[in-house]
Amino acid sequence: MANSDVNKQQQLKTAELLSAAWKPFSVDDMLSPCLVKMLFHETSFHILWFYKESLYDCDMQAVDIANQHALLNPHIEAPLRRIVEHLKSVMTNGIAGVKFLFIEQDTSIQVTCTSLLADVSFDWEFIAYKSCSRRMTAHLVLPLLGIVSELSRQNTALESLIKRKDAEIEDFLAQGAALSKRSLKTDKHDSISFRGAMLTSSGFQEIADSYGKDAFASPHIQNVYTELTRRQAYADKMAVNNGVDGVSREPAGNSII
Repeated sequence: MANSDVNKQQQLKTAELLSAAWKPFSVDDMLSPCLVKMLFHETSFHILWFYKESLYDCDMQAVDIANQHALLNPHIEAPLRRIVEHLKSVMTNGIAGVKFLFIEQDTSIQVTCTSLLADVSFDWEFIAYKSCSRRMTAHLVLPLLGIVSELSRQNTALESLIKRKDAEIEDFLAQGAALSKRSLKTDKHDSISFRGAMLTSSGFQEIADSYGKDAFASPHIQNVYTELTRRQAYADKMAVNNGVDGVSREPAGNSII
C-alpha cells in the first residue's frame, strides 16, 4: 500500500476517534470521575480514557490483540473479529456479570475485565498510556469550550422563545381564553430569578460535588460534541488546504509530553 494511502487511512481514523463522543466510565476502584471514548473496527480498536488530570491512550492493532488473546485466553479459539466484537460489547453495552478492575500507575492505567465468551470465561487487559497535552487539547479542552459556547447560544434562543410564548399566552388570556385546569397555570418567566434559583439549588451543588462525572451522560451533549468536532476538523482541513495554519487539534503518533 502506498504511503499516501496509509496516511489517508490514518487521517480518517484520527478524525473518527476525534468525533467519537465521550461517555462516563465507572469502576469501583476509581478514586476520581472518569470518561471514555472508543473506536472499534473489525480487527482493531482505539480507546481513550480521561482520569484525574490526564488522558490515557490504548491503541491495539490486529497483531497486538491476537498476541494478548493467546496469552490470556489460550483455552479459547475464536476469530479475531469475534474477539473484537466481544470487547466492543463489553465496553459499550454494559454486559451483565462483567467484572472490571482498575489499576493506576505512574504513566499508565490498566483496566482488566472478566466476561463470558460463548459461555467460557474470557479475560482481557486494556493498558492505556499517558498521552500528550496536545491530544488532551484536541479531545477535551477545545471541544468543551465549543460546547459551552453552543449551550449558551441554545440557552439564549430558548429564553427568547419562552418570552414569546409568555406574550402569546397573555394575548390569549386578554381575549377571554381560559385554562381547562388550574394546575396548568405557570408564572411568567423571569430569567434573572431562574438563573439565581439554579445556582442555589441542590442540583447545582450535586454538579459541583461530582467534578464533571456526568458531563457526557446526556445523549444531547454527546451529539453536540460529535457534530462540533466534525465541523472543527473540517474547518482545519479547509484552512490547511488553503495554505493557512489551522488549529492543531490532534497530534501525530502517541508521544508523551
